[in-house]
Amino acid sequence: MAIIKPNNNTLSSITALPAAISTGKVLQVVQGTTGTQVEGSFSSETDLGLSVNITPTSSSNKILITSGLGGCGTRDTGTYWFLRLKKGTADTAIAAFYIGNQLSSGMETYPNLNYLDSSAGSTSQITYKLVGLRNSGTANCYFCHSGGANQPISTLTAIEIEA
Repeated sequence: MAIIKPNNNTLSSITALPAAISTGKVLQVVQGTTGTQVEGSFSSETDLGLSVNITPTSSSNKILITSGLGGCGTRDTGTYWFLRLKKGTADTAIAAFYIGNQLSSGMETYPNLNYLDSSAGSTSQITYKLVGLRNSGTANCYFCHSGGANQPISTLTAIEIEA
């Protein structure tokens, strides 16, 4: 088998990618967490107490939002709700994630969301947060449902990616 030597270098001597590949680098990662249970009717948008602040280094960079959410559900098979991801001071919903189709009363889901904000649009601090809103039914909805000693922790992570 032949040994390939890029630019006449051995693989052990290559320490970096060529300068022409300058996009897609992760510039910073910040995370917000909560272990606080929120339960209610969610008949209007309800702040879930989970947010993250990030200050982009360039307005053209992308922000990848990811989450790990614990204990989302309802106490009734006929009640369904949404998680809405909101951005900035304008409090604009940029994505929605459905929590529903509960198979039995009290069944919980542990959803994850991933959303790529294709342009930070600012070099000022941006806040991303989750709110809940009931879509149908009348039972209470719950977020980060208490599991006694096994209280779930929910996370919301913002990752700045160089454009």
